[in-house]
Amino acid sequence: MATSLKLAAVFRSFGLLVLHTLLAVLGPAIVESSLRKFIKIHSSSQVVSRTWIISIVCSFLTAIFMTSALRSRTALWVWVLPAILLGLGTFARSGSYGAGVFGETLSAHFSGSACAADPDPKECRDFFVFTVPSVRTLAYSVGALLWFVLRLRMSPTPGSLAGTEDTGV
Repeated sequence: MATSLKLAAVFRSFGLLVLHTLLAVLGPAIVESSLRKFIKIHSSSQVVSRTWIISIVCSFLTAIFMTSALRSRTALWVWVLPAILLGLGTFARSGSYGAGVFGETLSAHFSGSACAADPDPKECRDFFVFTVPSVRTLAYSVGALLWFVLRLRMSPTPGSLAGTEDTGV
């Protein structure tokens, strides 16, 4: 009986982790696509800037609202897999770029500044595939952490998160 309860808790934690990750990655994309009607973009640097701003702000706010609704600490860990993938992508590209003063660097490639300067799909692909999900999930985790910290400070008994489930992940 105890093992079936632990197995159910593991499945619940995994499901919540997948849900939080999808909310962190797809939420800002939905908001950004709806804002295209209202905010006209005329250059690739504006696309990169808008992506950075919307990714951070929307993921952060989504985390605060969803963490308060779901009350699961799995939201704190959604950044791990995209960060590992960003690290692997950076490692795979590390031999392609030198530490040039005037040439493109690895950090410029993954930060989106190379995409802003030259809207070539090759330059933009790694930014949108690796960096954007990492930034969104990190902002989501920071928003969830802020919610838990504020909840801890406002809780009636010090050191407790009354009403918050510890899902273990």
